Amino acid sequence: MDDNGSIVVAGCHCGDHAYQDKYLKKEITDPWTEVDKINYAGAWDAATGKYIPDWSPVVQSRAGQGVWGSFFDSTGALWIGGDLTDSMRAGQVNQWSGGFIRFAPRDSVAPSTPGAISSTPNADGATATLAWGASSDAGSGVTYEVLRGNRVIASTTATNLTVPVPAEATTYVVRARDVTGNRSASTAVFTLQPASPNALTFVTNGDSWSWRYSSDALPADWNAATFDASSWAVGKGLFARGVSGAATNIDPSNLATKPLSAQFRKTFTVDDPTTVVNGKVSVIANDGVVVYLNGVELGRVRMPAGAITQNTLANGVVSNATAVSNRVVFDVPAGALVAGTNVITASVHASYRATTDLSFDLAFTAERGTAPAPAPGPVTGLVATTAQTSVALGWTAPSGTTAAASYVVSRNGVKVGTVTAPATTFTDTGLTAGTAYTYAVTAVSAAGVASTPVTVQATTTAAAPVGPAVSVPSGSSWSWRYSADALPGDWNTVGFDASSWAVGKGVLGRGATVATNIDPSSLATKPLSAQFRTSFTVSDAASVKDGTVSVIADDGVVLYLNGVELGRANLPAGSITQNTYATAAPRATTAAGARVTFQVPATLVKEGANVLAASVHANYRGTPDLTFDAALTMPR
Repeated sequence: MDDNGSIVVAGCHCGDHAYQDKYLKKEITDPWTEVDKINYAGAWDAATGKYIPDWSPVVQSRAGQGVWGSFFDSTGALWIGGDLTDSMRAGQVNQWSGGFIRFAPRDSVAPSTPGAISSTPNADGATATLAWGASSDAGSGVTYEVLRGNRVIASTTATNLTVPVPAEATTYVVRARDVTGNRSASTAVFTLQPASPNALTFVTNGDSWSWRYSSDALPADWNAATFDASSWAVGKGLFARGVSGAATNIDPSNLATKPLSAQFRKTFTVDDPTTVVNGKVSVIANDGVVVYLNGVELGRVRMPAGAITQNTLANGVVSNATAVSNRVVFDVPAGALVAGTNVITASVHASYRATTDLSFDLAFTAERGTAPAPAPGPVTGLVATTAQTSVALGWTAPSGTTAAASYVVSRNGVKVGTVTAPATTFTDTGLTAGTAYTYAVTAVSAAGVASTPVTVQATTTAAAPVGPAVSVPSGSSWSWRYSADALPGDWNTVGFDASSWAVGKGVLGRGATVATNIDPSSLATKPLSAQFRTSFTVSDAASVKDGTVSVIADDGVVLYLNGVELGRANLPAGSITQNTYATAAPRATTAAGARVTFQVPATLVKEGANVLAASVHANYRGTPDLTFDAALTMPR
């Protein structure tokens, strides 16, 4: 007996039956709830103790002694051993076992959920093709179960299935099943609608097309209605090379050098194009495709921008199965069809010359409806008025029978606003000075039909020249005092009159090499502090950015701009007087070599006069030196 945490496996000298909930070997009439076959080994649910009838190996014993031992190895495989000679593997194939039998762990991981279901009509008018994205599985391939009304109606290894067009709305889901029997979650429900009495089908899957597969240059008008394609081959979709089961093989001779593209043309007739609405073109694009209607491009996928030639490479690669289950859909705009003969064309391109497959098919459906009102006329008189960071647009509403309900404004091809009529102005802000922009204004009717856009060029005005940076350089001239007298309360503000103070240039100090000696008479009792002020004028203060001020702190210093403290170094917290002691005593040379820097917010700078002020303090009255200088820089 052994277990793997969830299953208990036990052997026995038996080949008869296991009686669930029977614990004594008496008459079989004793109470039991279920009887299952057992052949020398059985498995039970470790949590519930219930017998697991799904695991019932077919083995043979030499003398009926059965299984003597069992264990699960590190890979999860189960081994049983004993009086065993033969066992039966998958496919009911008998094999000699020689006393030991190995049971590999069963795959219990479900495949991934298939992609969403889509449908396209078929040429017979009575059926449609359902297609879905492929599922993946860690083991071998998967089989898809298609359910209609919650019942499985088909199993297929393909990613598409032909079903009848129903008389009433019918729901479908698809799930994937692997070879072990694990099933994926189902796709989202897809509802196939009955054919509408107004439904129109111009081109169906499997229709007949003219085609060419060649490296020769494409005629310039190959996609026009007037082009003569009588020399082209004719076949039915699916068109492909390298795809098993394609209706038309475009490379029957298996060319050594494969062309990079194939072209297809299909003509059809429209009686009253003004009543054709909701046109949709669904295309299998393997690898890339460009689709045209009457010579005008409807759209492209996995193709570069610009002109397309026969040698243009697709910029993405897909397989035929992926392209079939993920068809590309293009909307057909109003006015694209003409009365009488129309032509739809496609150029299909490989992403590289040796790509394993190339395939194409297309369906074009629409509805008969009420023709929308014509588009409004284009706006007139579009003008742009520029400023440094904005452009103001103005225009005149279009004339004609269809009124504009709104206007869409785009800048450089990107929508930037919508204006509700009758307004005819728009201002675009937050722009870059001295920059050219292209604006387009499109009138849109109440029905959502858009006019031809009208464009105008606009260049914002250049930014005003930036003024010089605000600066108080080192060595500037300062008003100063060196006194034990009490400090006036407003000594560091713009309004203070410092005309009685001395004036000198930095570096200012005593006891060191300085430009201005603040103690020329060598006072016997030295004051504990000295104060300094310098004023500077600022114009266009709004353009000034945050800056910095660096200062010599010998011994301690507190710095102010317009009376607001910028910071202090080597000074205690709290109010500062003329007799406050510094908290450290660096020498002049040390302080000059390691200036202290404070941030200066631009919000403190005022238009006109500004004052930078400092109070420098000694650590003790007999300190050998006391020095100061500062430099302020604020960019614009």
